Amino acid sequence: MVSISTNNHPGLKVVDNFCGSGTILCEALLKGHQVYGGDIEKENIFYTLKNLRNLGFKNGDNIKNQDAIQTKFQSGYFDVAISNIPWGNQIKVGSITNLISRSLIEYKRILKPEGRLCILTTSPELVSKYIRKYFPDKKVDTLNINLLGNSPTIVFTD
Repeated sequence: MVSISTNNHPGLKVVDNFCGSGTILCEALLKGHQVYGGDIEKENIFYTLKNLRNLGFKNGDNIKNQDAIQTKFQSGYFDVAISNIPWGNQIKVGSITNLISRSLIEYKRILKPEGRLCILTTSPELVSKYIRKYFPDKKVDTLNINLLGNSPTIVFTD
């Protein structure tokens, strides 16, 4: 996902508002990007920081305990947003439609106008619908994958 959304250009500001244990951020850091993230669960922030620090990461202030639909990040700051929005049994959410819609509104706010978006989901039609709504100038592509016995889709913009 990092390679798809960054075109292998190092030094980009990459954000994941659903960072979990930090897998995406670790990959982005290893590819030479500046990483930022958030998660609503404090325990996930602990593990994200631990995993990033194992790779030499020193900017702990870049990782925040926050809600993905209302972050503390500066508007128009990021080059790329990459997330695994919760799906399946990962977490219980009241409405996946509301979560997807509101998190994409927040990504619209914090991404630069030319910023790229890359989302892993089992609801590609829903994610694509809201990307087209909030990012009307972006081309939306999909890539189906197999992951741990599941078949999620990567939805990404150019």
